[in-house]
Amino acid sequence: MKDTKIISCKASTSISSILSSATATARTLIESKFPKGFFKHVHISDGLNEIQTEKDDFNRMSKPTLIITPRYSTENGYMDLIPRWQYTHQFMYTNKRKNYNGVLFDNINNVFMYSIPDRIKLVFDFKIKLPSVQYAYNVMHVVKQSFEVGGYTFLNDVRLYTEIPKLYTHIIAEELGLDKDDVDDFNKLEDYMLQNSYKGLVDKVNLASGNRQFMYNYSVNVLMNFPDEPQFERNTNGHVIDNAVVNFSAVFDFWINSNYILEIKSEKKTR
Repeated sequence: MKDTKIISCKASTSISSILSSATATARTLIESKFPKGFFKHVHISDGLNEIQTEKDDFNRMSKPTLIITPRYSTENGYMDLIPRWQYTHQFMYTNKRKNYNGVLFDNINNVFMYSIPDRIKLVFDFKIKLPSVQYAYNVMHVVKQSFEVGGYTFLNDVRLYTEIPKLYTHIIAEELGLDKDDVDDFNKLEDYMLQNSYKGLVDKVNLASGNRQFMYNYSVNVLMNFPDEPQFERNTNGHVIDNAVVNFSAVFDFWINSNYILEIKSEKKTR
């Protein structure tokens, strides 16, 4: 019989890849509600560098300016109301192919990769900086007419990326006799990943580290909610209104593939 090696691990990489691709979706969604070229500048920020950037640069940016601040939330998402089709703490199944999401199948070399999805909740805070209060009223009207406040809607077939554990890339390359640090062998490894994952595994540059990394490209439906009415604030310079800012938020709740299982059946026979 064949000696079977089963390797499993929780992806220990950051959620930067998911955050980046989900933020791109949020940006496209907001921009689609306004005329093409409406925003003169778009800035993706976090809570720390936003203050510094706003102080130094935002006043010099042409308006309208769209500022997006993504936040990871540990609160339970809305989709927790929906029954789960599986649980991430269960790793033993009678038939893995029926209970796991298949990522890579290679029946020739007996290499298989599966994922177990988790739910994630992201919050996007939007600021639209405008030259006048009247401008702000018009933008508030567009936002209110475009999105149902307090309601739930789906964004269907959203393409997202999640990182594949580097350990798995190393093990697969070793199993195939490839040196992933060699350019020619890495290209062969890339072709192998594409062919056996139905183009689901792609080689991309990790925006957080700047290194090349294999990502799992998958489609998901995002449950979206705009919890509050849009608000605006006046910013004055002395007694003159310098600009106005429209504020609103959106919540994204969706599945991510963060747990991976790699299964390799070796050719070594045991008695």
